Amino acid sequence: TILIGGEADAAGVFDAVEPPKSSMDPRLRERRIAVKRAKGRKRLFWVVGITAAVVAVVLVIAVFASTLFAVDQIQVQGATYTAARNAEELQAVLDSIQGKPVLLIDTAAAERQLEQIPWVERAFVRTDFPNRVFIDVRERQPLATFQGSDKRYRVIDRDGRVLDVLDGRPADY
Repeated sequence: TILIGGEADAAGVFDAVEPPKSSMDPRLRERRIAVKRAKGRKRLFWVVGITAAVVAVVLVIAVFASTLFAVDQIQVQGATYTAARNAEELQAVLDSIQGKPVLLIDTAAAERQLEQIPWVERAFVRTDFPNRVFIDVRERQPLATFQGSDKRYRVIDRDGRVLDVLDGRPADY
């Protein structure tokens, strides 16, 4: 206890001054507390709402990216020469798509992979929800053949690109 001046009596006891009562009206105090509680409830409502929305989006993405929506049907159109002459490369692309969830398929990468096959001029890959993939292949058109110095025949298109190398004289093109 710190005493300033001579406020203590002879016994060393001083008069305790009663702290001043709050000058705020009790109704105002209750209203102020109610406003603070309402702000807290509003903040809690927003936090719970945003959290619920994020959880819902994550759950929806998890369900759509699950094996429930895995590709089980692949339809290929327009790959006549490709299927006959480059079946392994075509099958490799199909195998990379088969069984993957529809939402996780990179159609642009599949198109680029298909366009690396000599016979394929342009490829279009489209996913159909819930479990189908449609591949449309535009093949190069053979224009001419010529025999190389190795006695093998080359099939070329209008751009001069070699589409195939054959042992015998080509008759099917």
